[in-house]
Amino acid sequence: MLAWFVLLIFGGWGAGNLSHLLSNRFSVPGSEAERGRQILSKHMGEKGDGDFTLVVQSRGGAGAARSPAFAAAAEGAARRAAAKVKGGRAGPIQQAGRGVVFVQIPTSLEAADASNKTKAMRRAIGKTPGARSYLTGFPALLDDTRDINNQDLARGESIAILVALVVMGFMFGTLGGMVVPIVFALMTIPISLGIVWIFAHTLTMATYVTQIVALIGLAIAIDYSMLVVFRFREELETHEDAHEALERTMATAGRATLFSGMTVALGLALLVLMPLPFMRSMGVGGLMIPLVSIAASATLLPALLAMMGRRVNRLRFIPRSVMQRRARGEGSFWHRLAGAIMHRPIPILVGIAAILIALALIATGMNVTGGDNRGVPKTKESTKGLALLERTIGPGALAPNQIVIDTHRAGGAFAPATLAAERRLIGSLRTDREVKPGTILAPSVIDPRAGRPAPDVMRRLVQAALVDRAGQVVQVRAAAFHDSGTNQAIDLVKRIRNEYVPSASFGGADVYVSGAPAFGVDVTSKAWSSFPWLVVGVLVLSYLLLLRAFRSVFLPLKAVVMNSTTRARRSASRAALRSSSGSRSSCSRWSSGCPWTTRSSCSRGCARSGTSATATRRRWRSGLSTPARSSRRARSSWSRRSPASLPAASSGCRNSGSASLWRS
Repeated sequence: MLAWFVLLIFGGWGAGNLSHLLSNRFSVPGSEAERGRQILSKHMGEKGDGDFTLVVQSRGGAGAARSPAFAAAAEGAARRAAAKVKGGRAGPIQQAGRGVVFVQIPTSLEAADASNKTKAMRRAIGKTPGARSYLTGFPALLDDTRDINNQDLARGESIAILVALVVMGFMFGTLGGMVVPIVFALMTIPISLGIVWIFAHTLTMATYVTQIVALIGLAIAIDYSMLVVFRFREELETHEDAHEALERTMATAGRATLFSGMTVALGLALLVLMPLPFMRSMGVGGLMIPLVSIAASATLLPALLAMMGRRVNRLRFIPRSVMQRRARGEGSFWHRLAGAIMHRPIPILVGIAAILIALALIATGMNVTGGDNRGVPKTKESTKGLALLERTIGPGALAPNQIVIDTHRAGGAFAPATLAAERRLIGSLRTDREVKPGTILAPSVIDPRAGRPAPDVMRRLVQAALVDRAGQVVQVRAAAFHDSGTNQAIDLVKRIRNEYVPSASFGGADVYVSGAPAFGVDVTSKAWSSFPWLVVGVLVLSYLLLLRAFRSVFLPLKAVVMNSTTRARRSASRAALRSSSGSRSSCSRWSSGCPWTTRSSCSRGCARSGTSATATRRRWRSGLSTPARSSRRARSSWSRRSPASLPAASSGCRNSGSASLWRS
């Protein structure tokens, strides 16, 4: 116990200093969108996910919004706001229609840092004569929804803790028994976060890794403690010496928790091999908690139970008769269900297998995409500005496609061949029904004349981040009517890459399609390219691990089949629910293109998202721990029976505490 307290002190200190090492930066290494963003960052100082959008609505209607005075006022407000941010630059005024204009304000900051400038920018904007302004964009949304997220997270955690206490109270029945999972969690979670603190110095760790560790740690603490405590109580009924009962407990239930933890750790460890840094951080964080829990199950649990002894049954608040009846399982629903299944095993096996296979086939048609901006609460300034743009120009204006052209030589952006290719590209974009022509920005749109522009025009192009100062890199922006993550926006990215850019013929220049919609396409492609191998690796390695644990060929195979069909069934159910409701997850980061973390809760995980590839991986990552323990419990129950008691065992294992735990 002393060693665990020493580790707890270290882990608590590391966990307390972890937050400033975490990041919500999203990247897709090696992707086309990432290469385009790197070029923009290097030559124009543009990070992408730190960009703001100023939306200005005229009180005088569409006519007043087109007046020079209104344009000058909106441009002045954008410049004042941009001056408050490092690397901030106000782009040109763009008409959204219905008396609304908007201005993009690129910055050189990451989203989290840029969000801290939101209030200062709004104070600098002040009041615009004859208009109402809204500062929006991902950093502004992140700042506006931070309090909402914290309140939602606190409410969710309080509900989860209350439910966990109710479940523990119902299952353990005594305060002495409830102490075990609480101490287990208080030890393992801070220590795991302390280990994550070490990795965070060398690896990019997502901000929501702390929630992943806490949630998995709490679940494992309750699960393993319940298994060991129930078995310990059962052994206390047959052994006078509590230490002998504990030895028997750890030889059976304790060993089962070790193999269960190894399967969970194995599934999470394979996430480290994913080509996406934010998934790797999930793998690292999620891997630590089962490994620490395995060590705690082998050392902390027996030490704690040895200290408690029979006091684990003290302070009972559920009647003893209820606990004994639950342990025997006589007359319970689960006892009757087990008896019915074992009397007609083949028909029930065929029927249930057919249902699971049918649902698994439905899951193969599940279409996972990035999220969109719907579902964000329209109660803050940033979300009101978002809603205003959605009603006028469409939500895609906040996340335009960014086509980056690197000519590899100074002044190459103004070469006749480059300008001709740029005009051909713009012509293709204008004919696309998904692109709103008024959102297209390019050097040739600002200055249609051939050759290098005049100094004042060059300053405007650099200010709008359409050309770098050397004239080497060109950026063309074009927004879709639909938000990033929708099928229409995804199809547009593919058309630009596969049709419009090749037909424009940029010659020796490198052309990359970046921006939020492109990031959504690339992350989906990269994730799904590795996902099948991840699943196969989890199943194969788990089978080999369970083969060693069970010393049986059939039982690990049963666990693999159960895991495959039940996980697919859950995915299919969620896919069907999404299809019937017609709703989409609101989990897309505006500028960075992160499609699987909620924009309103990037730092808190995807707590309110719909079906996502990350959620799918979380369901697969758990490996085969539940079927593994079920099979081990069943074998343990049978191995302790005499031949005369086999009929009773086959009718429901009613005298087995392990079987009753399985049913519970």
